[in-house]
Amino acid sequence: MKILNIKKTLPALAVLIATASSASYATTVKIETNKGDIVINLYDETTPKTVENFLHYVNEGKYNSSFVHRSVEDFIVQAGSYTWSIQGEQEEEYVNSIEARQIDENDEDETDIFVVENEPLWSNVKGTIAMAKTSQEHSATSSWFINVADNSENLDLQSNGFTVFGEVIEGIDIVEDINDLSIYNFGGALTNLPLSDYDTETDVDQDNLVYISQVTVTADSDQEINPTPNTLIYQDNIDLVSEIKTNIDELVESAEGYLTRAEEAYTKAAEISQEKADIASAAVLKIEKNLLELDNQLDLAEQYVVDVQTAETNNESVLKIVEIRDMAAEAYYTAYDELDAAYQSVKSAEAAAEKESSGGGGAFSWLLVAIAGLTLARKANKTKV
Repeated sequence: MKILNIKKTLPALAVLIATASSASYATTVKIETNKGDIVINLYDETTPKTVENFLHYVNEGKYNSSFVHRSVEDFIVQAGSYTWSIQGEQEEEYVNSIEARQIDENDEDETDIFVVENEPLWSNVKGTIAMAKTSQEHSATSSWFINVADNSENLDLQSNGFTVFGEVIEGIDIVEDINDLSIYNFGGALTNLPLSDYDTETDVDQDNLVYISQVTVTADSDQEINPTPNTLIYQDNIDLVSEIKTNIDELVESAEGYLTRAEEAYTKAAEISQEKADIASAAVLKIEKNLLELDNQLDLAEQYVVDVQTAETNNESVLKIVEIRDMAAEAYYTAYDELDAAYQSVKSAEAAAEKESSGGGGAFSWLLVAIAGLTLARKANKTKV
């Protein structure tokens, strides 16, 4: 039976179907580079968690003295990971990692890193700014990138979607100029480092880099914003909920097969000895209990299918869609654990049936009574309204 790998197939958060357009106030920030200034209009209202995290780094001055460390032609320019600075015992400016935000700023545990919750409502079209992250859905910290082209078909779905949290309103030509710079490979995270006027026989200095002197909040913008919804991921979420339900159905069928095998093993074990019969009978009862819980999770999954369809009909928000998706995923995890427990039990029953010893059975009748009781409980549970 195919086991659904939820962690690999979970799509990102769904998005509002309706195109959002508003003239509400939004924070703007200025990214001052040695190539020119770039002004970003942030989506405060629709991606509040991501904007708050970005502004934390801005207000702490973490992006000051940083540089664009990655540029891929007709794709993205990326920054927010490294500074060109002097730290510790360094005697001259060098590449240093931007210190990641901590969950508790008073905690001395530097591994306790704050990651922002993914909010991929909007599409990665040209001129938008988004958070960089790993393949994990919720893993963005400080690094960000600007889309130099329409990357929606790739980034709106990859890694459960990359959160777009603003758009360039001034300086897109600067972004394009940066993207046109020659690229040099210095290894590691600097395999696509854009540099200008660089002589490979000399060391890199600040003038060669796309140097970001500072990033500052400028003002609130009242201009109309009309971000493009990430529609590609919406249907994937709905389809996944249905797929989860189907997979839980398959888990139930597998567990029922395990029950049949355990009952057959009990019959054989009872002919060997009371001790072996007791082992097999205990396994049968455990599998029946597993099936009761599997039925419960299947009922939940069926309800989640209805819920997500209703949410789609009612144009529910992204938060509602992902909430249903996550609950369906939890139902699958629980169901899979129950199936795994049932598998261990059937192996125990079959091992008891294979071992030979002296003695006879006679323990079959009481087990049938116990199984009958659990079976009736399953049937009663299935007929509940």
